[in-house]
Amino acid sequence: MEIFDGTEMSQKTELFDFDEARITHPLYSHTRQLQISGRTWTLNFKTTPSFEKNIDHTSPSVVLVSGILTSSLLLGVLLLLLSGRTRALRLADRITYNLRKSEKRYEQVIEATNDGFGNGISVLVTLISQHVLFKC
Repeated sequence: MEIFDGTEMSQKTELFDFDEARITHPLYSHTRQLQISGRTWTLNFKTTPSFEKNIDHTSPSVVLVSGILTSSLLLGVLLLLLSGRTRALRLADRITYNLRKSEKRYEQVIEATNDGFGNGISVLVTLISQHVLFKC
């Protein structure tokens, strides 16, 4: 950290230098101006070589890769759920269609009988029992 009197940062205006080292290209730096007792002071913060040596540069890569993997897995689970739902809806539509078709057929059989009541029911019971016997 360096403190300068005024807005110019030079050895002439330097009031304080924490490390006395002249770091020309720090990895991170920040400059801020403050008004103190009617005067402008410039504070300059820089990282030192010892600080920069201790920075772990592999952690961001690990976080990136694990984030991509987690997002991919969640996408896969979501796609599986959506495709399962779509298959279930198609199956339900097909079963409903077959049921309506079957009901329509039995309705036509009852209407085709002579009296529509006595004989129709016996024919329907016969058809249903045959259907059940052959399906099982």
